[in-house]
Amino acid sequence: MRKHLIPAAGLLALAALIFGFSKLFQARFTKGDSYPAYSTYRADPKGARALYAVYSELSEKPVSRNLTPLVLLDQEDIRDATFVRLGLKDFELPNTDIEKLEAFATAGARIVIAKDTINYLPSDFETIDLTPPNPDDEEIETNTTDLREKWGFAITYLKLEDDAQSLKDARPKGGWRITGSGEPPARWFTPARITDTDEAWQIFASAEGHPVAIEREWGKGSIVILTGSYFASNESLSLEPPTPFLQYLLGHTSSRPIIFDETQLGTVIAPSIIGLVYRYNLGGAILGFACVLALYIWKNSSPLIKPDTQSEARRYADASIRGSDAATGLVRLIRRHVPQKSLLSTALRTWKNAATRRKIGNATPEAITQAESLIANQENRPARERDLTGTYNQLVSLLNPSRK
Repeated sequence: MRKHLIPAAGLLALAALIFGFSKLFQARFTKGDSYPAYSTYRADPKGARALYAVYSELSEKPVSRNLTPLVLLDQEDIRDATFVRLGLKDFELPNTDIEKLEAFATAGARIVIAKDTINYLPSDFETIDLTPPNPDDEEIETNTTDLREKWGFAITYLKLEDDAQSLKDARPKGGWRITGSGEPPARWFTPARITDTDEAWQIFASAEGHPVAIEREWGKGSIVILTGSYFASNESLSLEPPTPFLQYLLGHTSSRPIIFDETQLGTVIAPSIIGLVYRYNLGGAILGFACVLALYIWKNSSPLIKPDTQSEARRYADASIRGSDAATGLVRLIRRHVPQKSLLSTALRTWKNAATRRKIGNATPEAITQAESLIANQENRPARERDLTGTYNQLVSLLNPSRK
C-alpha cells in the first residue's frame, strides 16, 4: 500500500509546484514590473499602462502596441497615426530606425520621442545622482547616427552646485515649473534641456525658460522631442494628470490612431514557444497535458486495479513460446527485402556468385543466356501474367541438367 502512495504523493507535489509557478508568473505579468520603465505593459508607478488603458477605452480610433522591429514595419501601417516612443535610452539610433521614422513622418505620421527619465522620478529623487552621462564612455557603432546631429538640436543638463549631489539638492521641491502651448504639465522633473535647435523647430514647452519639448513639421507629418517621459507614467497620471497636454501631444481621442512602440525598450516579438504560449493563453492547456502525461506514467508504472497474481502466473505458465524454423525465417526475410519483380534476377545473380566462388555447376554459357532471357521476359510482363514458379522450374532445368 505504501508503495502506491509514494507516486501519488509525488504527483500531488508536482501539481502543487506547477500551480504555484503559474500563479507567480501570472502575478508578475499582471503587475508588469518585469517590463522596462515606461512600458505600456507595466502597471507599477514607473510604467505607462494607465495611459494606454485610458486611450484604449476612450479613443474612437485604434490604439495598439508595436512589438515589431522598425525595419520590418510597413509605412502604410503607420500612416496618419501617432507613433509614440517613451523612455528612449539614448539618441544614438541605428540608421535603419532613423530612416523608418523619417519615412513615417513624411507619409503623415506624428512621431513622439520622449527621453528616459526613470532616474529622475519624484519617488527616487533623494538617492539619484544628477551627473549627466559622458558620451565618451560609450562605444558608438558605425551603423548608428545621433538624432541630435541628424535633426538639428542638442541636449544639455543643468549644472550642479558644488554642494548639490542629488535631485533633492539640485531642483525645487516638486520639480521645475513648466510653461508653453498645449497646457503642459505643471511640473517637469528631468534636468535635461534642449538647446541649439534649428529654425524648423518650434518650442511648445519650457521649464523656467529652458526648452524641454520641441516640435517640427516633417513632410506630411511632424516630429516631437521631449526631454522626459514622466508625464506619461502611471505615477504622474495618478497624482496630477496632464490631460490637455496629452491631447495636444498624442491627439484627441477621435483624431488619429495611436501606436505605442515597445521595441526601443527591448520588448520585441520573438517566435519562441514561450511567446506563443503567453500570446494565445495556452498555460492551462499545457498544465492539463502535463497532468494527463503524469497520470499515464503513473498508470503504467503502478496499475490502479491490483492484478490477480495467481491468474497471471497461471496464464504465463500455460502459454507456450512459438517460434519458426530456418526456412520460414528465410522466406520472411526474402519477402521483406526482395521485390517480387526482381526475385528471379536476384536468384540467378546469387547462383552465379556461388557457382563462381565454389566452382560448382556445369551450365553452359548458352544456358545462362537463355535463363537471363527467360527472366527478362517475365519482368516485362504485368504482375498478374507472371509465372514465377514455372519460370523457376525452367531455370533449374537449364542450369542443372543433371536434375532433369
